[in-house]
Amino acid sequence: MKSKQISKTAAYVAIKFYGLTLIKPYRELFDKEVITFYDRLVGGLPAPLNNYHSLLKKKWFRSACMNLDELLLPGDLMHILMRKLYIKPMIGRLIAKGYTQILILGAGFDHIGKTYSQSGVTCIELDTAPMTHIKQHFLDQHGYSNNHLTVYPADLGERSLSDILPEIPKLDPNAATVAVAEGFFDYLSPENFSRTLNELSEFFNNELKLVSTVFSLQKLNPFHAFVFRNAVRAVGERLELYATLDNFKDFLVKNNFKIDQDLTAYEMRDGITVPKDFEMAVLPGFYLLEASRNK
Repeated sequence: MKSKQISKTAAYVAIKFYGLTLIKPYRELFDKEVITFYDRLVGGLPAPLNNYHSLLKKKWFRSACMNLDELLLPGDLMHILMRKLYIKPMIGRLIAKGYTQILILGAGFDHIGKTYSQSGVTCIELDTAPMTHIKQHFLDQHGYSNNHLTVYPADLGERSLSDILPEIPKLDPNAATVAVAEGFFDYLSPENFSRTLNELSEFFNNELKLVSTVFSLQKLNPFHAFVFRNAVRAVGERLELYATLDNFKDFLVKNNFKIDQDLTAYEMRDGITVPKDFEMAVLPGFYLLEASRNK
């Protein structure tokens, strides 16, 4: 992604999730506060992206978008819904165990920082300057800003975490920390991925957990993998990691992390119940993983 523009992939994740929450069986899976957050967010995106706020309320337009998405990349919509549904309680469980700080890498337009900072947890969101500018304005506009939430500009394509993290006043290296990487590592080269893991490990002195999505394009057929890669490229961004789940785990183990849990797309899909008329598959090769930094 060019650092002088917003992430269109982050915007479309928010837009697609918003569209799904306009459908009652999917909306009922989430708290009202989450629904309100994305309703306000999509309406406040820069033009022309904000047009989706009103257009997706029209059933014919929403159905057309969903049918096209499912035709080109079956399971994409549900993988986005699963991300939002499963990451939050995974983090919540860790907070209940005594973790007091959340660092969100490539935070985009997600609601995690807003949600947990409002309950007193220190939350630090990192993203590029254009993204943090828009996100901070949105948080201020709707009263979501608070003393526990910091939105910090950080272009990891130009600077390393080892330079950025010490600059953030409210980030405590001695706090038990959850690092969240939702759709983040896929945009790093293998070398940058390893370096980022090492820099996280070296900065934090207490317990460190990593919660991350994993995309294994090798699980898709060639056409769907082509669609996935080129959809990202079409909005000015580029996938670089291309790791299988086993590759991803190997990276973690070699960089001083151990795997605590991994959820497959099928396990996540089986964990929810919606009427059969609304059932959709989840993108194959999508995983959610939790890992601990070895002491």
